[in-house]
Amino acid sequence: MTFYVVDPAAPSTPKFSTALAPLAGGVVSQSVITAWDGTWSMSPGPTVNIHGSSHAYYVQNGKVFDISLRKSDAQTPKQLSSLSGACGVVFRWQLESTGNDTWVQVAATTGAVACSTTAYVRSTMNGTQSAVVLPAGVTLLAPLYDPTVATTTGFLMRDGSGATPKLSVYDANLQPVGDVTGGAGTNDVSLIYFEASGQGMYLKVDNTLRRLTWSGNSATLSGNLYTFTGGLPASPATADSAAVYFADGSALVRVAGGNPATPLTNIAPQTIFGVSTTANNVVILAANPNGSFVLETDPKTGGTAVTLANATSLNGVLPVMIGARGDQVFYAKPVPFNPLVQSGSAQLRRVDASGQNDTLLVDNTFAIPVTNSTVVFDLPVAASALVCPPTTSTTCALGQYDFASGTTLPLGTLATANPNTFFIQPTGTGGTFSGVPGWLSVQGTAGGITSQDMYVITPGTQNSLGRVTTNVP
Repeated sequence: MTFYVVDPAAPSTPKFSTALAPLAGGVVSQSVITAWDGTWSMSPGPTVNIHGSSHAYYVQNGKVFDISLRKSDAQTPKQLSSLSGACGVVFRWQLESTGNDTWVQVAATTGAVACSTTAYVRSTMNGTQSAVVLPAGVTLLAPLYDPTVATTTGFLMRDGSGATPKLSVYDANLQPVGDVTGGAGTNDVSLIYFEASGQGMYLKVDNTLRRLTWSGNSATLSGNLYTFTGGLPASPATADSAAVYFADGSALVRVAGGNPATPLTNIAPQTIFGVSTTANNVVILAANPNGSFVLETDPKTGGTAVTLANATSLNGVLPVMIGARGDQVFYAKPVPFNPLVQSGSAQLRRVDASGQNDTLLVDNTFAIPVTNSTVVFDLPVAASALVCPPTTSTTCALGQYDFASGTTLPLGTLATANPNTFFIQPTGTGGTFSGVPGWLSVQGTAGGITSQDMYVITPGTQNSLGRVTTNVP
């Protein structure tokens, strides 16, 4: 695998490239994680305007490197820490809004079992400083934000190192500063979702719902707000400015502030595997007992769920909600793949949350949501989608379909590896943002050979597609 850094204005001439080499024993990371640069404000709530990616982190020969993605900087890799057994970057915990101070979570080999150690390196480190490995039994659960100053001030940890497990607060340097009030005796803990305020979160604690609030280095865990009975380990969740909505098996539940949670509907014998929102409804990805899936909606005030009859799975491929406009749902419906036209195996469609007025917008395409670059905390909004209907048997026309106007902005032409298969996906972290340069990875198979190409695009800019590699015919 080769890692490229390119200027979107001249994508065919990389400013930096390197083949990612494996550790001894053949372990290699094929992941690259980026940090974003943005402007933070508190209106209408904790809000960031994303300018673009500012740094990229990757592993080469067991060492972690940081490279600037700013045009004003030299693209010269900087080694982070003295760690020499890194297998791959896993996640990044950004401490402020420019991306200049970031913790990078790394899977590493430090003993007999390959890649079994979780280590943390900071982007402010040099090549001689030691990576941080948390004490045995301590797990990082979530960052603790102070949105008023646009920083991550600390981290919530589950500490199982003693006889009684507990929740603890660590500071931004990953050092312990205190225990969470009410957090003792917590065994099984997972994050459900953050509140839109940025200073509250809901946790699933030993099959109960709890709310965590914090200020500075102090944090408090509430009492039980809801008891889970659905029997599933994961609880899909989403939020709006008023509440958090989460699933408990077949039940859809609403919670706001420190109030007890309220069940909105129960779709048994179906099971909820995903949730999103429109203006006045929650959109549910529901699994049927026979293994098929369908999108449904339910009012945020509760009531009987409505099945979106066209939004069904096909041969294991799921329907996907792409975005919303008011109470209109934009979704990708899987359809039988046609190898003669290559471009995709889905339709972009629009339907009212009531289930009425289901309309085909773009046929035979892939649909990738494009998120607005201004994001209110944890509430991203997609107002358009990348589509690529076929132009010939070997190409498709990449465009950006706008949900409000119904028009498509032309971005360029993709090669699609006739006559077999074609697959496109966004790469990097954080999604695809309008007005922000990003990557597309295109994988095609022809004559039994699978190849991959990289493209750069800037959604919102006409004809901004640029090809970096030419492997797919």
